[in-house]
Amino acid sequence: MSKIQSIYACSKCGAQSLKWSGRCLECGAWGTLQMQTVDR
Repeated sequence: MSKIQSIYACSKCGAQSLKWSGRCLECGAWGTLQMQTVDR
Protein backbone atom coordinates (compact mmCIF):
# COMPACT_ATOMS: atom_id res chain seq x y z
CA MET A 1 0.00 0.00 0.00
CA SER A 2 1.37 3.41 -0.92
CA LYS A 3 1.89 6.17 1.59
CA ILE A 4 1.44 9.84 0.72
CA GLN A 5 4.29 12.03 1.95
CA SER A 6 4.90 15.76 1.75
CA ILE A 7 8.22 16.99 0.42
CA TYR A 8 9.50 20.46 -0.33
CA ALA A 9 11.10 21.16 -3.68
CA CYS A 10 13.09 24.23 -4.69
CA SER A 11 11.52 25.97 -7.69
CA LYS A 12 14.94 27.29 -8.74
CA CYS A 13 17.24 24.23 -8.64
CA GLY A 14 14.83 21.32 -8.00
CA ALA A 15 16.49 20.15 -4.77
CA GLN A 16 14.16 18.27 -2.42
CA SER A 17 13.88 18.33 1.36
CA LEU A 18 11.62 16.61 3.89
CA LYS A 19 11.33 19.80 5.96
CA TRP A 20 10.46 23.34 4.93
CA SER A 21 13.17 25.96 5.27
CA GLY A 22 13.14 29.62 4.31
CA ARG A 23 16.23 29.04 2.17
CA CYS A 24 17.19 26.21 -0.18
CA LEU A 25 20.15 24.31 1.27
CA GLU A 26 21.48 23.45 -2.21
CA CYS A 27 21.42 26.72 -4.16
CA GLY A 28 20.85 29.22 -1.32
CA ALA A 29 17.76 30.84 -2.87
CA TRP A 30 15.30 32.35 -0.38
CA GLY A 31 11.56 31.55 -0.43
CA THR A 32 11.70 28.97 -3.22
CA LEU A 33 10.67 25.77 -1.40
CA GLN A 34 7.17 24.62 -2.35
CA MET A 35 5.28 21.69 -0.84
CA GLN A 36 4.51 18.70 -3.05
CA THR A 37 2.91 15.37 -2.23
CA VAL A 38 4.36 12.08 -3.45
CA ASP A 39 3.32 8.43 -3.19
CA ARG A 40 5.95 6.28 -1.49
